[in-house]
Amino acid sequence: MRFHLSAIVLAIGLLSLTSCSSQVTENAPAPQVATDEPATSASTTGTGDVDAPNTDTAPTSSSKSPEPETTSEVTPATTSATPAVTPEDTADATPPAADPATMTTDEIVAQVQGLFREQKFDEALALLETATAKENPEPMVLQVGAQAFYIRGTQLVQEGDRARANPLQLKSAALARRFIEQVDSPPAKKFAGMVIYQEACVFALTDQGEKVIPSIQEAIELGFDDIELLKTDEDLKSLREDAAFLAFVENAAQQMVEIKRAALHEQFAAFESFDFTFELQDVEAQPVALADYQGQVVIVDFWGTWCPPCREEIPHFVALQEKYREQGLRIVGLNYNEQGTPEQITETIRTFMKTNEMNYPCAIGDDATMAQVPNLEGFPTTLFIDRAGKVRLKLVGLQPLETLESAVNLLLSEPAPEATGETPAKEAAQPPESKQQQDNP
Repeated sequence: MRFHLSAIVLAIGLLSLTSCSSQVTENAPAPQVATDEPATSASTTGTGDVDAPNTDTAPTSSSKSPEPETTSEVTPATTSATPAVTPEDTADATPPAADPATMTTDEIVAQVQGLFREQKFDEALALLETATAKENPEPMVLQVGAQAFYIRGTQLVQEGDRARANPLQLKSAALARRFIEQVDSPPAKKFAGMVIYQEACVFALTDQGEKVIPSIQEAIELGFDDIELLKTDEDLKSLREDAAFLAFVENAAQQMVEIKRAALHEQFAAFESFDFTFELQDVEAQPVALADYQGQVVIVDFWGTWCPPCREEIPHFVALQEKYREQGLRIVGLNYNEQGTPEQITETIRTFMKTNEMNYPCAIGDDATMAQVPNLEGFPTTLFIDRAGKVRLKLVGLQPLETLESAVNLLLSEPAPEATGETPAKEAAQPPESKQQQDNP
């Protein structure tokens, strides 16, 4: 199973790791994935893997999740009053347990944060069980409850303890439903869709197959859109030979494709373009410039080998370059914030490219290139550039292949601009003999 987080900033101290912090200077220590603030963007922010809230037993991202492809990472308005809690604030010990009936929302949140940091998960969940049992709990309490039960459930799954995990994941879904009754926002719905999909998996694993399809349909309507996961999830293995379920999956996959396509068209329409170009050398000391790709659709990936979401996204770009090269797609990687001497950095990138069979050029980016991108908050950041050389979309964070491919298809389907008579820079730089050899191999 592969778990991902929603766009919601978790009030219990867990941040969505959809992208790596861009606040890294040349002489800084090796970049870390965990950030004090989530990457935000006026454009689309992707999903990332999760860690448990400041515990030594944090689950890794090697297992499954309904990946919520998100819009900007936005904390619902109900969470804005909760002060940030740092490890120093709880360095001594968690305050003595109080009666949830007399505690304020902020006190409940702070108590849960402290208990999670001390890995006192049962105490934290017991507190939330009582706090959410009130007739009209605050939305923040429901949000934190849904998140805490979900996170603890994922930990137990990864520890192999399904018997204890299943009721926690069902509880998370129940609280998420109550939360979105009070907070009607896209990030809240994305989160609810994610945990309700997990509820469907629990039903499939506990011989409650009749409940699976309704839960998944509800999750899709809330924003769950991981098509590949729906088709391959081992948790749903018991239903793979059920004709009704297979038909549902095919219909659901088409439904998700249409939803994604519509959302992507809206993003393209709303996107404010900016001037962008680059002229660098790739790691093989060959010139690479945006002008080289005149008349072609270009993806520019700002990334680093040190960044887990960047590494996870690379196979998507490799697949896209292979599939759409003949139709006019070109991908260029611009690498940032590697550590070491220039020679060491170049070798690091070369080694990574060879190991991952990267089929497109990569260059070491410079400050001038990065400065052209407004609000470049984190890595990976992906630019989509049309055949006329105009930046049409910026995506921040790890993106599912379906999203990247939909954007590529949209740009490839547009007519090429009228020929200007200009010769692309890379071709013009070749001596006549080289061009003749290239035309007549």
